[in-house]
Amino acid sequence: MFLAKDRERHNVSVLKYLFSCFFPNHFNVIIYIRLYLFLERNGLPTFFPYRILYHLHGLEIARGCKIGIGVSFPHPKGVLFTRGTELGDNCVINGNVRFVGRHGRYPIIGENTFIGDSVVLLGGIRLERDVVVGAGSVVTKNFGPEVTIAGNPARIINHSPER
Repeated sequence: MFLAKDRERHNVSVLKYLFSCFFPNHFNVIIYIRLYLFLERNGLPTFFPYRILYHLHGLEIARGCKIGIGVSFPHPKGVLFTRGTELGDNCVINGNVRFVGRHGRYPIIGENTFIGDSVVLLGGIRLERDVVVGAGSVVTKNFGPEVTIAGNPARIINHSPER
């Protein structure tokens, strides 16, 4: 079910889907994330999809993550999901993004969020829907919907995100 909706969101035909099952591309990451989450949810070993994601795509994922439908990883190298991270539907996550837990609290990201390269999301922060996070930002506090944030520490630079 999830994979069909992901296929629809990314406009991937059946032929491209079959190609993606065996050759690394932007949709191959989604296939193995869904496989990892499925195996974890059913109490089965996640070794195979974890190794594919880690060694082939450079993406690390921990147990207990929730990743929404339609998520996109244009450049998945260096992306790290710590245990308990929640990612909403239709998010775009660029390379070297770190979702880091702190004091037992983990990042929660709303739907339609864009996260630029080399962003660190630290602790129990919550980003509401339609947030744009500029490259290189360090997010240490919560932000409401429909804002553009950037900087270290991140702050609002615009109240209507541009995509």
